Amino acid sequence: MTQIINQNALKEILGLDDDYAPLDRSLDLNEFVWDSMAMVVLQTYIDTEFNITIDPDNLPDFTSIGSIDDFIESFK
Repeated sequence: MTQIINQNALKEILGLDDDYAPLDRSLDLNEFVWDSMAMVVLQTYIDTEFNITIDPDNLPDFTSIGSIDDFIESFK
């Protein structure tokens, strides 16, 4: 299992409890509630943490937990 860097942020974005098992990069987003609300939470997280506003039309097509983790890391 390959752990992700932004565990807590991803759990918050996906609406998971803190005690949810550690996330793995390879987990498919279809296993979670990845909808427009989750995308808004991701945008809000990026805006709050990095003071960067993201146009929703510029969000990539995420397919896995790892792809979101990489996206968050790209702003650090």
